[in-house]
Amino acid sequence: MTDSLEYATVGLSQLPLQRRLDFRGRRRLRDDVTIMNGLVDRLIASRQADPDQDKYTDLLQAMLSGVDRQSRQSLDLVNIRYQILTFLVAGHETTSGLLTFTLYNLIHNPDVLAKAYAEVDAVLGDNPTPPNEEQVHQLHYIGQILNEALRLWPPAPAFNRHALEPVMLGGKYPITPDQPLMVLVPALHRDKAIWGSDPDKFDPSHFDPEAVKQRPATAYRPFGTGFRACIGRYFALQEAALALAMVLQRFELIDHLATSSG
Repeated sequence: MTDSLEYATVGLSQLPLQRRLDFRGRRRLRDDVTIMNGLVDRLIASRQADPDQDKYTDLLQAMLSGVDRQSRQSLDLVNIRYQILTFLVAGHETTSGLLTFTLYNLIHNPDVLAKAYAEVDAVLGDNPTPPNEEQVHQLHYIGQILNEALRLWPPAPAFNRHALEPVMLGGKYPITPDQPLMVLVPALHRDKAIWGSDPDKFDPSHFDPEAVKQRPATAYRPFGTGFRACIGRYFALQEAALALAMVLQRFELIDHLATSSG
């Protein structure tokens, strides 16, 4: 999966001729895709062969048994395979990146870290079992911390758009439909008119419920926007909240470099 992502990323900066002549890379990509497709297909087949498959409530079962409300059609198996691969490819690196940025900011903001510990202690206590869904939904400040980390350093830092017709952008820049426009999300998330005079500061209060209500929805877009926005947004946030809460429940975070230099 990682090799496939690397090949696709490198290919973005190559000329078409370079990509056509990269026989070894294309052959390796085909082999990687075959491995990934085979693995997911075996998982699907195993679930279909399970006589008690109705007992499962996970994403795979939802796709196998779900029916569209309008068309009354269900997903075919190839589509399900691609949906699973999309979740794996898009989610493995972005959620871990979010947690990395979050832990870094918590270590460097001890007041925020103390409030996070207090909430985790109040909701989870010292229960060693993983939190349930209801408990995760009670971790409001943890959610604000994750959103603030996404504001400052979103793992997906840009998305593209193009105009549907010729338009004058901001009354200054003529734009035609064939011109791609890149939105730099970290810049959007540092607009002083929206985020205050110090937008680089890590401040989870940016996501207090009242602050969110007063802010334009388009000012915060860590998962993209429109119909092509990340389909796994809520899954990723819940996964990150669960992981972060369990880390804070079990470990004391310290700034290792500061401790070593002291």
